[in-house]
Amino acid sequence: MKKIVLILGFLMAFMGAWSQKNVVKLHLESVAYQAVNVGFERAVKDKVSLGVNVGYLLPREIPEFIYKPDYTENYVDVERLKNNITGTMFVPEIRFYPGLKGAPKWFYIGAYAKINNYKLSVSETFNYQFTDQEYHDLDPSADYYAYVDHTNKSIDATTDLEVKLSQFGMGAQLGVQFPLGKHFSLDWGIAGVGFNVFKATGELSVVDVPVDYANYIEEAETNLNADLQDVPFVGDNLAKITDEGNSIKASLPFSSAGFRTYLSIGFRF
Repeated sequence: MKKIVLILGFLMAFMGAWSQKNVVKLHLESVAYQAVNVGFERAVKDKVSLGVNVGYLLPREIPEFIYKPDYTENYVDVERLKNNITGTMFVPEIRFYPGLKGAPKWFYIGAYAKINNYKLSVSETFNYQFTDQEYHDLDPSADYYAYVDHTNKSIDATTDLEVKLSQFGMGAQLGVQFPLGKHFSLDWGIAGVGFNVFKATGELSVVDVPVDYANYIEEAETNLNADLQDVPFVGDNLAKITDEGNSIKASLPFSSAGFRTYLSIGFRF
């Protein structure tokens, strides 16, 4: 019996020693954008901790402010086949707690890195009505010509668009982690500032009609860069479009300053 009591006492003391060193967290702000974002923080010294946060953006339709097709009278019977966005987030960080309580309690300053990846997928089918001039300029030797409805001067097609956005950032963070009883805490990232580097790539293909994409590279590149001129942080950067054989691909690097804030509930053990 005494041995059991000693063992239990040792385990309680062991857990008590660890109780101030580890925090598992659920980021509450992720609920607002339909994501699951969790974190783990470990005190490695009296006033220093290391942490990592991982997140997954749940699949959902692409918001209209990101993607809103600009249909004209040339497009008939448009049907959306696919429309979703997903993503993953990875944020390692280091924190310094200057207070008497040490890590991981009360005010802290820290540094973080941010590695995020997002994927947008859109597919739709439609009937394109040629103008008289467009129909007159059609090339009878082109592969797509056999798919043209010459009675209605139109063509049925299905397009597939996939956009990938990668983000790498670094910054500094100011925050406070409030103890809530013996085992819980509230972590408020008051303000973080940093710098982000992005790379966006988009690949567009017509999946059921053969297209000689090389004929459209220059026009597509000009139109895309004209559309991007008014987009914040992007306008001064130029997109490059290439012919991939069965598709047309655009790439665009850009960068921006960033602001970071968060609120999470944690369990200490």
